[in-house]
Parts: sequence; structure tokens; C-alpha cells
Amino acid sequence: MMGSFSMAELLKQVALERVFEPKQTVVMQGEPPHAFYYITEGLIQSSITLPEGAENKIMIYYPGIFFGLPNFFAEVPRMVTFTAVKYSRVYIIDRATYSICCKLCPDFKDLLLVSMAEDASLLMEQACNRSLMNTDYNLARFICRQISRGHQSVKHGVMYLELSQDFIAGVLGLSRVAVNRALKKFERNGWLKLGYRSIAIVEPEQIQAFAYGTDVVSPLNRPFKCDRSL
Repeated sequence: MMGSFSMAELLKQVALERVFEPKQTVVMQGEPPHAFYYITEGLIQSSITLPEGAENKIMIYYPGIFFGLPNFFAEVPRMVTFTAVKYSRVYIIDRATYSICCKLCPDFKDLLLVSMAEDASLLMEQACNRSLMNTDYNLARFICRQISRGHQSVKHGVMYLELSQDFIAGVLGLSRVAVNRALKKFERNGWLKLGYRSIAIVEPEQIQAFAYGTDVVSPLNRPFKCDRSL
């Protein structure tokens, strides 16, 4: 157990913290895996550059999430690039710091295993969604994943996803036109309201029902919660 302190408090004692400005690279594809990372503020995105030069966006990482774990433990060069989407604060856990964390927190390794399992589950779902589902279902499930992981802000009792349509399109591997068309459809249904680089989630339960059906659990097998009081 973490005991009376949080992960951020643990890392504050032993790990180096760095600040990254928007579009600044945290670590590049191909670099040695000297460390893994824990984000406490901001937003980090992973992407991979293909041999022909095209860039594919893969995942987004929010505060409270580890990233860069698989290559660190496999001791192979980075397969992806991690970039700050907005002002971000990140703890860097190198091998010496990792050893200290394991001594201070007996469950530290288990927490990292859970984090990697959640990432693998999310990647599998995203791959299935891209190959098997149309844009509407893919986008609805993306919205549900963000809410189930607590990545929304709440203003005056309404949940907001503060993401641009370009960003969502990149993460889902869709065109911006397709994402905008689906969001407009959801807006006409009264499920959400579009704003500048944000989406107000008016009827999250309706989006959930459309994405997964009525007897629903969230992507990580946790009950889907729409807490408007956050």
C-alpha cells in the first residue's frame, strides 16, 4: 500500500521533476530507455514516426499516469516519441530512483504492472475500434474513456473535455472532417455542446448507451460514472 502519502508525494521525495512547454519533446523515438515518467500536470502525447516520415499519434497521458514503462523494463530503445501538448510537469524515474521507490513503497512494482496492463487494454480497444467501428461509435467510446478515467473538468455542474477536434482526430486516427461530422451529430441529439477547443458533455449517459449499450461497464471493467458534482 502507498500508506499515508500519494504517488506524487513519494516521487517528490526522490525523483527529478521537469517542466515541459507545449510541443516540447519529453523523449524521442529511438533514444535509450534510461527512465520512465509520471505526469502531475498538463498533457503528454505519444506518437510514432513511420519509415516514410508520416507521424501517427497513439495515446494521451493525463496527470496521475505513468508513461514510458515498457521500454524501460525491456531495456530496448524508445519505440515512440512523447511530447507535451500543453504546459506539463513530469517526474523522471531513472533506475536508481526506481530502486529507491521500491524500497520506500513495497507495492510500487505492482502499481507499475497495473499501469502497464491498463495501457495495453486501452491500446487493444483503440485498435479494435479503429478496425471494426465507424467514426460515431469510435468517438463515443473515446469520450466515455476520458470520463471513466476522470479526464474531464467540471464547470457549473457540466463536464467538459478540453480537447481540440484536431487533437481528437489525431489520437483516433481519423480525419478532422469525420470527427467534426460525428460531433455535430451528437450535438444535434442534445448529447453535447461544442465550444472553442472544448466539448461540454450535456448527456453523458446517452453517449455511454450509444457507445456500449445499456448494460455497460467502462473500458477497464469499472462502472461508468458521470459525477456532475466534481
